[in-house]
Amino acid sequence: MPRRNMPDQWIPPVPAWSADLGDRSSLAIGYYGVQRHTGDSRDSEASFALLRHGPDAPDYIERGRFNDLAGFVNEVFVCYWRNTDGHARFANQSAFARWFADDALLSGDVGVWVEAFRIPMTRFETLFSTQCPAGAARLTDNPMIGPIDEHGYWGGMRDRIPASDRDELSSALDSAPSIEETVLQKKVEEIPQIEQKKNQH
Repeated sequence: MPRRNMPDQWIPPVPAWSADLGDRSSLAIGYYGVQRHTGDSRDSEASFALLRHGPDAPDYIERGRFNDLAGFVNEVFVCYWRNTDGHARFANQSAFARWFADDALLSGDVGVWVEAFRIPMTRFETLFSTQCPAGAARLTDNPMIGPIDEHGYWGGMRDRIPASDRDELSSALDSAPSIEETVLQKKVEEIPQIEQKKNQH
């Protein structure tokens, strides 16, 4: 791992480990959320069933639930793929993709959202406080790496990213957008997409 930010003679305050994901070049992670007014979980269960269906279904799924400040019930499924091509097929050709593209989701009191990433391993890192695998670490049977030294100091995460040894990982933005700018931009982007979808009939 790169050690560009590690202090001299650094000794970590606590032990930590990193996942050994083998020689794969990339992986895919998708966040699938279902938001509703009530505790009725039928829509969430239907979504979960579709996520597990088909030859290109995720290799591993984690599930979480919380109530947000507006009082909505949120269920989030975090899905992991070893193969980014498999994720691409799932995102475009699976039963879940067809369900997600249905205009019926534009009405009613249940919201569904997806955020997916295809990540090159040169820009991916993991950190665990125990040797029990979770998340992307469940994609491999390899034992954890460590204890490692690259944690507990400013820049430790960057030092765990292989590409940081030769790349400053600078943002394409001149400055970080404010929350207000981010929300406004999201609304502007969503309106044409919804209108275009409705006009296809």
